[in-house]
Amino acid sequence: MSKQLASVPAIGVSLLVNLSMLIPLNFVLMSAESSEPVAEITSLADEVGQEELSFESMIPTSSSQSGDGSSDGAGLAGGTLVAAADVAGTGPAIEERIEAVVIPDAPRIAATIPLPSDARLTAKVAIRGTSDKVVGGVQGTMDRITHEIRQSLEERQTLVMWMFDASGSLKDRRNAVTERFENIYKQLSDGGPTDGLYTAVVSYGEKTELITPDPVKDIKSIIQPIRHMKVDESGIENVFTAVRLAVDKWKQFKRTDGKWNKVMFIVTDERGDDAESQLEDVISLCKRSGVRVYVVGNAAVFGQKLGYVRWKYEDGFEEDIEVDQGPESAFPEGLQLPNWGGGDWRTGRISASYGPYALTRLCAETGGRYLITDDTHRRQYDADVMREYAPDYRPVRIQETEISKNVAKVALVRAAEMTLQGERFEVPQLEFPAENDNRLREEVNKAQMPVAKVFYRIDELFKVLKDAEKARNTIKEPRWRASFDLAMGRLLAMHARYDGYNRMLADMKVSPKTFKDPKNNVWRIVPSKEIDIAKVGPLVKQRGDAAKVYLSRVIDEHPGTPWADLAARELRTEIGWAWQEGFRDPTGNGQMARNGANNTPRLLLADENRPQQMQRPREEKERVKPKL
Repeated sequence: MSKQLASVPAIGVSLLVNLSMLIPLNFVLMSAESSEPVAEITSLADEVGQEELSFESMIPTSSSQSGDGSSDGAGLAGGTLVAAADVAGTGPAIEERIEAVVIPDAPRIAATIPLPSDARLTAKVAIRGTSDKVVGGVQGTMDRITHEIRQSLEERQTLVMWMFDASGSLKDRRNAVTERFENIYKQLSDGGPTDGLYTAVVSYGEKTELITPDPVKDIKSIIQPIRHMKVDESGIENVFTAVRLAVDKWKQFKRTDGKWNKVMFIVTDERGDDAESQLEDVISLCKRSGVRVYVVGNAAVFGQKLGYVRWKYEDGFEEDIEVDQGPESAFPEGLQLPNWGGGDWRTGRISASYGPYALTRLCAETGGRYLITDDTHRRQYDADVMREYAPDYRPVRIQETEISKNVAKVALVRAAEMTLQGERFEVPQLEFPAENDNRLREEVNKAQMPVAKVFYRIDELFKVLKDAEKARNTIKEPRWRASFDLAMGRLLAMHARYDGYNRMLADMKVSPKTFKDPKNNVWRIVPSKEIDIAKVGPLVKQRGDAAKVYLSRVIDEHPGTPWADLAARELRTEIGWAWQEGFRDPTGNGQMARNGANNTPRLLLADENRPQQMQRPREEKERVKPKL
């Protein structure tokens, strides 16, 4: 052997020696790679806690990294998000690693599979935590659902769970969905194999009922039970309880047959009555069980808990009935204040462009979507514009922690909560009989008392925001900035109006004005562009001017949004006051009675903000309103 080596050139010896060293090392490296344990989602979740996983990538962190050292906090400077980032280190974000396991990219869809008519529905949804407004109502939504189920089947066998709200308000939508039920499954069958597709159906209201005791493959057997679903007349929608029961029952469905996708579609028009007690537990259960949740629902009412659905009685009479449809955010961000200038009840029916907080959060956390099928609100907004104003769908406790670090946000939420007590704002008296000075003083005294009470309440609200005004610039998120500026602008305007009104009356009481026309017998106080500093003082003018600055800023910085519309509405009514003389015929047929009705400004109360104008005159027959 030594003779053989001696005959080999030196470079060959060197090559043999190096190979003899590298080959064993290569096996060592391969062994190390193969011995690394496969990462599981449960271990990833345990690193940071389940509630922090889904939204960190959505939250803007620039405000928390500003380093300004402000004691007010600079928006989203939550310690939880920082801790989560530290855990991730320099490697891929935990959310990205988890999402790759929980929500893998769907395989390319075969060209033979029929896709929804709306081209936007063909794209894989990548952004979580928002709502989609589906074009085409129920038909467009069912196309989208067909697409989602087909994507799931392309991955693996799938269990679809349908959850139907059994309330009377949803009867028409249930029927519309049922009419298209068979078509969904026909399209799925035409698009590829459906041997691995099972379907379960549940109805819910105050209680939960299994329409299918066990999932079925033949959907023909469940069409009639859905059509004849018993209407729940309790007025209670325990949707999260129903979701929990359904997931618990079928989370182990055919587990021995291999891996399954589980997709749930909730069909409803309300937010649910059991969110506060059930939401977080249901989210955790769905995520552990691999259930992706979609909601076929209504848009929430902007900043409001109550919305309206049109109800038709058996005799043909129709009216709008209140239902719980919002709000879209976890915390109140808008002040429930009356509107000066009268009559448009639609202000209370502005679309939030998003679903209600709890159901949308359930969809976002499980990788689904809230599909806005019906947006019946009279004012709607462009989805691209509203995307920048998306509500925060993280857990309430995380939001509460971050809000507490910003003085301006704390003040806004506190003021908004103060306006949710349901108290009435008295309508100021605008016309004062003045046959003589004593009668005038009597009317003025009577008008000042309720206004003084309202002004005291407005002053309390104003002080809450005024004390936090210096922290306004620490708010970074457009939604919060728009909300604070609108609230401050409206409070300044109302403060100036009520204070100016009271001072104008006080001046009239001390020094009654004399009619230019001796035939006149009534004084009316009307909105005026000018603010009479001599009568109301400089502070009223200062606050009126400040209100215009805030409200104009909302319009300029947030165009095409509900905040801008509400600010513009507030500015349409002047803040100052002036006196007008007139005549009222004692018989009630005088000129002022005829001409004054359409010109008299009035206060539209928040709790009177209802669509009665759209209803036919109520007949004498008494009707029992359904509980929806």
